[in-house]
Amino acid sequence: MRLNDSGTDGAPADTVAAVDILVPGVGELVGGSQREERLDVLDQRIDEMGLIKDDYWWYRDLRKYGTVPHAGYGLGFERLIQFCTGMQNIRDVFVQTLVCACIVSIDQASIPSQRVHETLSLMEDAVRADDIGAFMSQVSTKDPVLTTELRAWFEDMTINPVTEFEIEPMEDLIVGITDQVAMMQIRMHWTLESDSIARSNEFNALFVPMGGEASGPWLFAGRAWEFKHTSDEGLRVMSSRQHHELAKNIAEVVPSIQSKIEDAMDCDVHHPLTIKIYPAMQDLQFSISMGYLNPIAGWNEPGESIKILGRESTSVEDISSLLSHEIGHAVSFEFGEQIINAPWWSLEGIAELVADEYRSTSPEERELAIAKQIARGDRRTWDQLSDFKGEALNHSSYVYSQGWSMIRYITNLYGRNARNKWFSEMGKGVSVEEATQSALGLSFEDLDLAWEAEMLSIAQQAVSESD
Repeated sequence: MRLNDSGTDGAPADTVAAVDILVPGVGELVGGSQREERLDVLDQRIDEMGLIKDDYWWYRDLRKYGTVPHAGYGLGFERLIQFCTGMQNIRDVFVQTLVCACIVSIDQASIPSQRVHETLSLMEDAVRADDIGAFMSQVSTKDPVLTTELRAWFEDMTINPVTEFEIEPMEDLIVGITDQVAMMQIRMHWTLESDSIARSNEFNALFVPMGGEASGPWLFAGRAWEFKHTSDEGLRVMSSRQHHELAKNIAEVVPSIQSKIEDAMDCDVHHPLTIKIYPAMQDLQFSISMGYLNPIAGWNEPGESIKILGRESTSVEDISSLLSHEIGHAVSFEFGEQIINAPWWSLEGIAELVADEYRSTSPEERELAIAKQIARGDRRTWDQLSDFKGEALNHSSYVYSQGWSMIRYITNLYGRNARNKWFSEMGKGVSVEEATQSALGLSFEDLDLAWEAEMLSIAQQAVSESD
């Protein structure tokens, strides 16, 4: 209820039936309120607040036509959008955050358009000159996750150099009504030195003005996501429109999965997770680097988002194993700053192990298949599976299968606490050999022999039972 101050001499009169309906956990559904219809009083209050009248010309202009409607009910436009799209937080549908809903076309000769084209040109020059400093100076630092990802994207060129690079604007720039965000469809073209094949990737790119000044330089702010969910705890899930239902479902289950994995590893992620759902394999690969060509369904590196490939199914059950694997990586990075230098097979092994609960195949079935494989002499040395950017890329299936088998063996024989201590030691920067001796009490060579003997025993037992 609000008091009506329009009585005699401005004295409060009767109350007005202006009621807001609020629902716990949802927010305001409908609201009725009273607006000031007297232009002179409105202007006085604008002056008192230190505001500029001209900025509110449209609001003041309404007073020329009589009393504005008030004390009624209305379903807000943002709330309507929230209900129609299924978004959980009304803040995600505010006009200023819905780029695609609030953008308006502007002339190519406008200042923001010129600035964005200058930014694209400087990004091109930086890639061609292999100048990471120049490239990152054109990237917005508002999102540290994006900053980390783009730095890694650029640094990959030391391993996979490009001989040609071009950024092609595909449409005119469109700018948000607040002049604080702009979007342009662009296509990046490149040629890898290793195979001389011309490739490209097209996406809607975001740009923001440096320091909020629309007339100044504009910075690249990554991919424009059509759907973005942000929880009260800070979890972010981003997707294209076609995968927004999947994104909603993922946002609901991540806290539970993350909690279980953190408990299993006895360490917590100290920052909110960001999950990005890419519409196509090429988009996911390109987000990693221009040189990443291997088929992939998920990706996560320290400081980066969890990246997964979208799919038609919106069922969480169909994606939980992949999601738990990638969350497993995010949690494992908390073992220490140097954990990223641990053998690749160990990192994939622990991520695979914590995903067992969400996999249709039982651990026993998988273990038996690996045991039979080893009994046939079909295995790789651990050194062959250690370097993520080296020879191990040629044996990736063994990285996952042997890695899972060894981590499961360590867990079953020595216990979860010893396994976690083993990882924590490597997180401090010690070698796998030193960590094994310290946490498990034997050499890594002896651990390998014991593991292989266990696998051969399982395979032999299966043969005996089938006879």
